[in-house]
Amino acid sequence: WEDKETPLQPLSQDSIIDNSSVYDWLVDPQYYHDHALDYGGEEMTELLAHVIEKHVPIDRTSTIPARILDVATGTGMVASKLAKRGYQVVGADLSRDLLTFLHEQHPDIPVVQLEMNFGFPFADESFDGVTTQWANRFIFKQKGFTSEVYRVLKPGGAFVWSIYRKESMLFTDLFEDTTLYQSRPGLLKSVLESAGFKAKIVTQPVPNIYMKTRYPLSQFPTSYVVGIK
Repeated sequence: WEDKETPLQPLSQDSIIDNSSVYDWLVDPQYYHDHALDYGGEEMTELLAHVIEKHVPIDRTSTIPARILDVATGTGMVASKLAKRGYQVVGADLSRDLLTFLHEQHPDIPVVQLEMNFGFPFADESFDGVTTQWANRFIFKQKGFTSEVYRVLKPGGAFVWSIYRKESMLFTDLFEDTTLYQSRPGLLKSVLESAGFKAKIVTQPVPNIYMKTRYPLSQFPTSYVVGIK
C-alpha cells in the first residue's frame, strides 16, 4: 500500500498469511472478545480513546478524517470505538482469525495482517496517530517496533501507548528479565525519545467499575506514554 490517500482493500483470504502455528493458543475469537470485556476491556478502551482524542484531534471542518493505525487490534474493540468517534481507522494484527472476526463485525474498518516486530506494510507518513492497547506482550524487537511507528506517522502525529504493570514479554532484545523493567513508564518514555519522539507520560484514573471486578489491578494500564513525531 503506497498511496496514502487510497483506502485499504477489504480483507480477503488471499490478502493474509496463514499464521495458525503462531496462534495455536488462541481460542475462538468470540471467546477472546468476551474475555477481554470481562477484564475491563470496555473501560480500558474508553480511557485510551480519551487520550487519543486529546493528542490526535479531529478537524470537523476537514473532509479528510484523521487516520489512526491500531496495532494488535484483536477483535477491533479499540478500532470500532475510534471509528464511531469519526476517525478513519486501520486495524492491524498478526492473527488471521481475529482479523476475520473484526471484518465480519465491522466491514467498514479496513484490516491488515502484519508482524509488528518486522516492519509495517504502509508508506511513510501515512497516519495521524498510532495506538496499541494489548500489544506489549508480543513486542520483542524494540528498535524495529518503535522505528516503524515513527516512520508511518505524519509530522506532528502521535503514538499513544498503553503501559501495564506486568506482561509476559516486552523488548526481550533489551532486557534479560523483562518482568523487572517493562512496566516502568519512564523507561519506555526514554525508549520513544531514542526513536526520535518527543514523549511524555499521561496518567488516567482507574474507573470505579473496574475496582469492583474480580481481576487484579495489575491487568489495568498504569499510564500511557505519548510520543509526538
